[in-house]
Amino acid sequence: MYKQTRQSNNQFQASHQPWDEDLTVADKGNESEFSSAGDPEIDLGEMLLNDYPDGIPVIVYLDNDKAEFKPASLLWAQQHKAVGILDKTIAVDQIKVGHAIPHQMEEGTGNNARTIRMDEVIPNFAAILKSSVDKAEIARSLNDPAYVKNVEAPKIKTLALASHGSCYGWGGNMDTNDVPTFIPAISPYLTNDVNVIMYACGTGTNPGEDYSWYNKTEGGELSVAAQVRDQLAATNHTEARVWGHLVSGHFLDVWPQRYFDASAPGQPGVNYFTYVFGSAIATYAVEVVGELRKLDYLLWDTLQVDDASQRAKESVQDNYYAAYQHAMNTLSYGNSVKGTSELGEMAPVDPDGVAQIIRDHYEASYKAKTPAASETAPKISTKVVPKLQNIPGLGKADAKMMTATMKENILALQPQEKDKIPDAVTQFMNLQEVNYPSEVNPEFKALLTTYQEAMNTAKGLVLVQPGTINEAVIKDMDGTK
Repeated sequence: MYKQTRQSNNQFQASHQPWDEDLTVADKGNESEFSSAGDPEIDLGEMLLNDYPDGIPVIVYLDNDKAEFKPASLLWAQQHKAVGILDKTIAVDQIKVGHAIPHQMEEGTGNNARTIRMDEVIPNFAAILKSSVDKAEIARSLNDPAYVKNVEAPKIKTLALASHGSCYGWGGNMDTNDVPTFIPAISPYLTNDVNVIMYACGTGTNPGEDYSWYNKTEGGELSVAAQVRDQLAATNHTEARVWGHLVSGHFLDVWPQRYFDASAPGQPGVNYFTYVFGSAIATYAVEVVGELRKLDYLLWDTLQVDDASQRAKESVQDNYYAAYQHAMNTLSYGNSVKGTSELGEMAPVDPDGVAQIIRDHYEASYKAKTPAASETAPKISTKVVPKLQNIPGLGKADAKMMTATMKENILALQPQEKDKIPDAVTQFMNLQEVNYPSEVNPEFKALLTTYQEAMNTAKGLVLVQPGTINEAVIKDMDGTK
């Protein structure tokens, strides 16, 4: 089960060593300072063009609960060189590297004062970035007529949202009802491949979903994270990805999480566990199926191949999960500016890097506990299909039943699939009962094998030779990669 590694915000702050809330440039020499005696907008634009050619990282925190979210968000901003706001004013001279952005701010004075939320804070902030980059690029163009504009530089590439949450929304009065207006409002300021990280409890789960997430690697298609993904897809952010948490805990410690890709709107999210080990488990299942073929088991159709594969996956999934859980609870992600980061925090930022840390942990400490495919195949074989030569007294009635089933399966195929069934097989189906063999002889067994191969071909399943791995089968078994 999920184990929360931090029990309180005080423990989290002590382990992560966040900086002083009242940070200023003079106080901290390691914060980037990009103002000069020149035009501050051009200076800001030059910094963005030089340091963020692919887009900028931003973290927005829940201002209603500063004690929990502001210090850790500032630390995240420093570690990831996020661009934010020094004080609660959206202005060129307040935009700094290593700062977070509150989810709401006050705008105007006196009778004109009002509170603006994220759907205005982010566009207003991003508009200054864009204006600054535009001015810097005009200056560059004057000096170099061949200069080519960087269309992504002023846009947000990573948008981290740090707050409380649930399947229905996240802190700051932003829920699923706000998503259809919130995402279009900020869409012009996001890169096509924007990575939205919802560091908020339950945002990747469906309403009423059991938190026993281990047995549900996919899901969350009704969650707020999925709805954000769908809106990003609708606004043409075709390579966007949205992350949502599956359980409760400190927002930077939670590691059970799903991701939702804009390339698959409306679809369930994928558990990060599947991202890390899905291909390895699918490969193991293919090896087990290959071993079953070595044992001369006749896999009647793709449903039995799927059954064998699923049983093979289940036989080793616990061990892979144990490695995953132990790594998440005990290992850290490298050295950062202020120390190390939790793997759960870094998984959405660097999914491949974190995955490699966990896979290395498995190889070092858990792989020896995974049985060889040749050991697993006999254990699951009797639960999948019988071995023909071990069926005593298989006679005419049994053979008739088998061929009737085969004929039924062929008739159920689509026309283009039927074309792939050899004539020899279909002709056999039409023979009179007197021509059925009285026992399972080599000819009948060979026909069954031909039938099996034909059915697999018709259904698009590439057979696996014993001892080999076929990428097409892996892809078929592991729909997440």
